[in-house]
Parts: sequence; C-alpha cells; structure tokens
Amino acid sequence: MGTGVTYVNKRAGVDLLTLGEPIVCLDTHGTRIDNGSVLHVALGGAECNVAIGLARLGHTSAVIGRVGADAFGRTARRRLLAEGVDVSNLVVDETAPTAVLFKEQTARGSEVHYRRAGCAGSLVSVADVDALVVELARCVHVTGVTAALGPGPRAAVGYLMRSAREAGARVSFDANLRRKLAADDELVEMFHELCSHADDVLIGWGEAALIAGDDTDGAITAMVAGLERPCVVVKRPSGGAICLENGEWSAHAAFQVAVVDPVGAGDAFAVGFLHERLTGGTTADALARGADIASRVIGMHGDNAALPYADELGLGSSRVQPGVQR
Repeated sequence: MGTGVTYVNKRAGVDLLTLGEPIVCLDTHGTRIDNGSVLHVALGGAECNVAIGLARLGHTSAVIGRVGADAFGRTARRRLLAEGVDVSNLVVDETAPTAVLFKEQTARGSEVHYRRAGCAGSLVSVADVDALVVELARCVHVTGVTAALGPGPRAAVGYLMRSAREAGARVSFDANLRRKLAADDELVEMFHELCSHADDVLIGWGEAALIAGDDTDGAITAMVAGLERPCVVVKRPSGGAICLENGEWSAHAAFQVAVVDPVGAGDAFAVGFLHERLTGGTTADALARGADIASRVIGMHGDNAALPYADELGLGSSRVQPGVQR
C-alpha cells in the first residue's frame, strides 16, 4: 500500500483541509448513455470540487482520502495536482479500485450511476488523518457523502471535525445526504452526530425536510433552530438560501440562469461561502458569493468546470434580504 508523495510542506499549513473520495466522472454531456458514443472524463467528488474551487480562488487546499492504484486513481491525483490541490494525504491503495460514476441526461434531468461499492474511498479510516496537518489547517470542510460510505469513513470524518475544532479551525459540514448510500434513519442519525461538531452547517431543502420529517417552511425553520449551531444555511430548491446565525435569520435570492447541469451546485455554493469565510467577508457576503458561484456551475456541463478563478469574481448588485423568505 503506497502513501503518496509529499508535494507541500505540512508545517506550512493550508487554508482548507477536506476529507473525501475522489471520483472519476464519465459524462455524456447532454445525452443518454445508450444513445451516446463519447464519454468525457472529469474529476468529481463533493470534497474535491470544493478543494478545486478554493484553489482556483487563490487558497491553499488539501485532500485526505484514498484512490486505487489504477488509471482512474492516476487521473484523480493528476487533476487535483493540476488545480494546485495538495495530494500529500491522498493514499494510493493497492487493494481497492478508484470510484467511478457515469452521468447522463434523460427526460428526468441529469442522472448519475455510481460504481463505488468496495472502492478505495470506503477504506478511509482515522489512521489516514494526520494530526499535524489538522493542527495547522485554517478551515476544515466535510460532507455526509464520505461519512455514509461506511464505519471507517464515518469515524474518520468525525475525528477530523473534533480534532479541527480542538485546534481552533473553523469546521464546515455540508449534509449531502445520499439515499443511495444509506437508509433514511441512518442518514438522519449521522447528520445529527456530525452536525454537533460544525460551526457552519450547509444543507439542501430536501435534506432539511428529511431531517425535519416535513417539507413545510415552519417545520424546516424549527428544525434548523433546534440544531443550535453558530450558522446554518438551507439552500432552496430553486437556488438562493436562508440562514440562521446567532438567532438572526437572513436570506439571499438566486441568480437567474439557464440550467444546463445542476450537479455540483451545492459544492459550488460551498466554495463561495467558504471563500468569504477565509477572506473575512460577512455571512451576507458568503451567501451572495455562494449563490453567484453556484449559478455559474449549473450553466455548464461538469461538476467543477465552471468554478471561477480569482480574477473572474464579481457579484454585481447585492441581493441580501432580511428575514426568512416564505
């Protein structure tokens, strides 16, 4: 089992540290798999998307995880390196393959088909989390996707979050509850367990409805208030978000764009949100930046192809709105 090569001095620290499963995406770019003749190769995985997005905006970022000793694993490492993401803690596991997904466009919209059972990412454990790297990270970002891969990844995510908070890093948790990976009751239990270690909690409207047991505004806002976290952001189905921070509600409307591929929008929102956190922006700035970058990503094929570089940022008019949108 290889342990990778150190490309960045661990003692220098990073702005963002994340733990997740790199996934190689084979995308038809707008047609059904059975009608297509070409698959476009890209890199995905929620945490990798966020690491790439923040690296493009000038932050240092690193990924903890595992890939197989195969062509897909080499693809994942090379693409992360090309984006400036540190792969020092991305283990090359010779016992399991790299995860792959296929994306197609059907009458129901974009659909993904995973090939991740038994893959290297499911073998991540607490032993893969380097305490020194955690100690020097400014921000740690994790998602429920990795935690749902099995007991080892779930333990590793929880350990990383607890260690990061003890070290004084800000911890961000994007729920990303995947019903293909676990039963609803398991996802709800996992969410509450991990949420308790987070400073910033990001959650989609459908996920919030699952946690609340009801999709009404009242049930969801009551659930959010009951979490008692410093900041909770609920992303609306049509874009934009509502936010509860220190007992105060605020909201930001969506940017209106033509939707080409909605996959990756949540990760793009996290990129914008965390960028403002890292650069000293307000929560209102973070909501606006998240909405802006999410709107860019859904207008192009690929989970991270449209993530902007620092010189491409620019929000236009701010649309922060007080109170909760009903």
